[in-house]
Amino acid sequence: MKPVYTVGYGETRGFTNGVFALMDEGYMNASIILQELLCWMSEDEVAQFVKGSWLFRDEENECVVRASEEEEVEEEEFY
Repeated sequence: MKPVYTVGYGETRGFTNGVFALMDEGYMNASIILQELLCWMSEDEVAQFVKGSWLFRDEENECVVRASEEEEVEEEEFY
C-alpha cells in the first residue's frame, strides 16, 4: 500500500505535520486521534499537559482539572 503522506528525511515535525494533513484531508478524525494520543501518553504526561495548557484554565486562570487530594494553592504562571 502506498502511503497517503510521506515524511521527508530530517523534516522538522514531519510526522506531526503528516497527522495534521491527514485530518485536514478527511482521512482521519481528530477525536479518534485525540483518544489514541491520550491513551498512548502516561498519566504524568497528560497531567503535565493539562496543568500547563491554557485550554484547561478558567476566567481566573485556575486549572479546571485537578486531583481530588490537591489543596487549593496558588499555581505558578506557565506563560
